[in-house]
Amino acid sequence: MSRVVLIRTDDRAAGTHQALDLLQPPGLEGNSVFLKPNSNTADPAPAATDPILLEALVLDELERDEWRHVAAEGTHWPRGYAFARPALDAGAVVNTCCLKTHRFGGQFTLSLKNTVGLVAKTVPVDSHNYMADLHSSPHQRRMIAEVNQACTPALVLLDAVEAFVDGGPDRGTIARPNVILAGTDRVAVDVVGIALLRLMGTTAALSRGSIWDLEQIQRAVELNLGVDSAERIDIVTADMPGQTMADQLRRLLDKAPQA
Repeated sequence: MSRVVLIRTDDRAAGTHQALDLLQPPGLEGNSVFLKPNSNTADPAPAATDPILLEALVLDELERDEWRHVAAEGTHWPRGYAFARPALDAGAVVNTCCLKTHRFGGQFTLSLKNTVGLVAKTVPVDSHNYMADLHSSPHQRRMIAEVNQACTPALVLLDAVEAFVDGGPDRGTIARPNVILAGTDRVAVDVVGIALLRLMGTTAALSRGSIWDLEQIQRAVELNLGVDSAERIDIVTADMPGQTMADQLRRLLDKAPQA
């Protein structure tokens, strides 16, 4: 069973502390921790991770030997991809992401998509453009899931105090769910996040069919990156407002994949 903690709050700092108190994620204490925020833009949340959530941030321009090449075999990446070695060498990775749609190919950008930020566009002394491979591919959403094979986060913290329910990733229609989600299973957190977008009212592409049939989620399940059914997700809350929302989300999660 994968636990996803849901906290109703408009206070990011307090909500984060409360979520971690409930979740009690293992594998962080005593380890070096690599924090991966959502930082593809200088715009404020929900376009990017709010600085209040972060106590440290480490990912500068990396030298060639600080990228590890991951082979293409078994993926839709034509030449594989280069992944940030500091994340691979850390004792634990914490993925701090936002809740938002993606008006380009990704459809949505939560924890799975946030990991793409650890993939190089180019590597020094190698002119190949890995991001061009991603953005030009009809398999883009599957490729997003595939880079998550490189490392497994010890914690996923999703800031849904505000969200883009349309547009994104840098600008869009804002909703205010007033939620912090936390979990150790990235697929479970993303599935609950998508249900939250549906609850708020989101794009046609994200509203159709089962959440489990969305390509990012479907490919992640195929790769055993996380939970494979709603029955294996336990939404944990701290109070009645949280439980009320959890019950609403549960009904959206329980829609079975299409045969």
